Amino acid sequence: MKTKAIALDSFAHGARQYVAGDSDEFSPGEAEELRKSGLVKFEEAAPQTGVTDSQPAEDDLEDLVGGKAEPAPANKMEPAPKNKGKK
Repeated sequence: MKTKAIALDSFAHGARQYVAGDSDEFSPGEAEELRKSGLVKFEEAAPQTGVTDSQPAEDDLEDLVGGKAEPAPANKMEPAPKNKGKK
């Protein structure tokens, strides 16, 4: 399992260069060592708001429009005139 961390200062770790604000995943041991050195802080999980994608939204497009959209017409273009010079 990886631990997400945010760089507090510019530093190099392995083959990667980090600047303040960069976010990356480290192994738990690496992340702890970098945190003790003052180079990163652990990324906090976003608080649960209670609204999930499985719950219907209040302003659902289908509710606003009143159902599904009409199907597209089979032929959108008018037939071309046989002789363009004479209409």
